[in-house]
Amino acid sequence: MRSKIINAKEASSLPALVLHHNAKDLTGNKYNALTVIKPISRDSRRMVWLCQCDCSTFISVESSCIQRGNVKSCGCRNYDNVQIAINPKEKHPLYSGWRAMKYRCNDPKHKSYSRYGARGIKVCPAWQSDFKQFLLDMGERPKGHTLDRINNNGDYTPENCRWVTHAENLQNSSNAQVSANKVRLIRLLHIAGMTRLELSARFLISYDCVRNMIAYRTWQNI
Repeated sequence: MRSKIINAKEASSLPALVLHHNAKDLTGNKYNALTVIKPISRDSRRMVWLCQCDCSTFISVESSCIQRGNVKSCGCRNYDNVQIAINPKEKHPLYSGWRAMKYRCNDPKHKSYSRYGARGIKVCPAWQSDFKQFLLDMGERPKGHTLDRINNNGDYTPENCRWVTHAENLQNSSNAQVSANKVRLIRLLHIAGMTRLELSARFLISYDCVRNMIAYRTWQNI
């Protein structure tokens, strides 16, 4: 880990790590756009510090990266540098997912538009044009997790989104309020010729929920 953006709430709750007597204290020092706030962890032999960028974003950075200038800001300076040939945001593992989220809500030509944008699902204004804000609100994606909307009929907003495992996503998509009888009816209607999209619209259940029911990924005992 070289650096990681941290939201303000998490940053305020992080306790300061007690330094060893021979450790160099960087607290209060400024390196490029980063002001060192406090030590927060020790990764192997490397100390990790909480820093605040000139743009007010909090970020955790290893000592060596701060002092050598490998990390000079939270990334905002790179994001704003139009001279960079390759957009550095594309190097972030969440950038492609953020872009895909917008396409399926905004682009009628996207293969998943019928399940998102056509159903009225939107991306909130704060995320629509600002990848950095999306990253600040959601934080880094835990390993093995995916973006999930708590209300499958709701928009992509900080209040309606969370990181969940694939298994949790399947369980959430099964919609606990759906009865066993409704599951049986959905499967029978699909056999009779109704499409998943038609079933989703008829029963006001997400497309993914219907697909998982039909494929017996959920409600396996029905």
